[in-house]
Amino acid sequence: MHRYTLLLLGMAAFLVVSPGCDCRTQAPRGDAAGSKSEGQSSPPPSHRPTEAQAELLARLLPDPRIVNTHEHLRETRGDGARLKLDAANARSGVTASGLVASSRYTFTLRKGTGFVDHHDNNEYLCRIAREHPGRYYAFVTFDPEEPDIVRKLEEYLGKGATGVKLYAGHGANTGDGRPFHVCPLDHPRLLPLYEYCQVHRVPIVYHINMRKYAKEAYRVLQRYPELPVIIPHFALWSGLLPKLDRLLDTYPNVMTDISFGWWYSVPGLKRISNAAPGRILKKGQIPFRDFMIKHQDRIMFGTDVVVTEAGSKSADALADFWLSYRCMLELEEYDFTDRKGEVHHFRGLSLPEEVLRKIYRENWLRLLERCGRGEPAGATAAAGVSGG
Repeated sequence: MHRYTLLLLGMAAFLVVSPGCDCRTQAPRGDAAGSKSEGQSSPPPSHRPTEAQAELLARLLPDPRIVNTHEHLRETRGDGARLKLDAANARSGVTASGLVASSRYTFTLRKGTGFVDHHDNNEYLCRIAREHPGRYYAFVTFDPEEPDIVRKLEEYLGKGATGVKLYAGHGANTGDGRPFHVCPLDHPRLLPLYEYCQVHRVPIVYHINMRKYAKEAYRVLQRYPELPVIIPHFALWSGLLPKLDRLLDTYPNVMTDISFGWWYSVPGLKRISNAAPGRILKKGQIPFRDFMIKHQDRIMFGTDVVVTEAGSKSADALADFWLSYRCMLELEEYDFTDRKGEVHHFRGLSLPEEVLRKIYRENWLRLLERCGRGEPAGATAAAGVSGG
């Protein structure tokens, strides 16, 4: 076997193949990505995997048709950021993206920048969701303190939105020092929104730091037991799996995703590695693989990179980032190289194929069906690669 090194995060990433690492997976493997079946047109050059990516794809689950349920996308001149996203998706087996709306601060991280311009991003995401049904899904966002949120949500649903992204519960501040968490999660001004989303089955991607705001979240979940909720990033409890295990056991309407984001993937992947098969766990810890298999119907694929015009987030870097998450799920061991060039050797989860396909796509489709927002016809077409 070989060791596959993913060069990511802030550089045009590529894979380095070196001897000595046993990278096995339980799923059957197909031909290298980039090959095309008879009668299938060739993908554009930007969508073709590099040689190293194709070599890795040959050892991953063939034709997974992944839905990346948690990504941000900024409108740029010539739609360059979206074209980069398209290319990265095609190279890594991703066929659709759930796009969560963002304020200017999320895209720039600039000091002095606040929670503004989010309605511009709402409009952009709704437009590309209308233009590309089944390929993009828009989750619009609001400042909890702005008026008429329910009326505005109704308008956006009419423009093609699938759901809502809420930053209340986020533990950080914007660049102007204002907290994302401007009010309790069960503040009276938010209750009409929850009520509307529960009645009309509108899913909420709810960025809640459960380490800080679990009590508030529990009050909302108890009051609205049919509210479709996705608490991403393992609810920021990837290091506290017993708590996340109880959350999912208690509230069947809650789902989560595997995203750690552009800046926090090294510590996140390290936590998974430390609780992966072959590790000795502390008393009370849950093996991560056991957790994923137990909750296989409640977990979805996501990355949360925040795709912008930044040169560091090239199509190569994005594709390798997506592939690193696949390696974590599919392989027993893999290497991850961060933006500083430091190589991190991690253990993966080597999940069974039936579990992978649920995380990659089937759980998303069930959520859409449960919310009355079924996948449009033709949305299952592959995105330019036949392997991976």
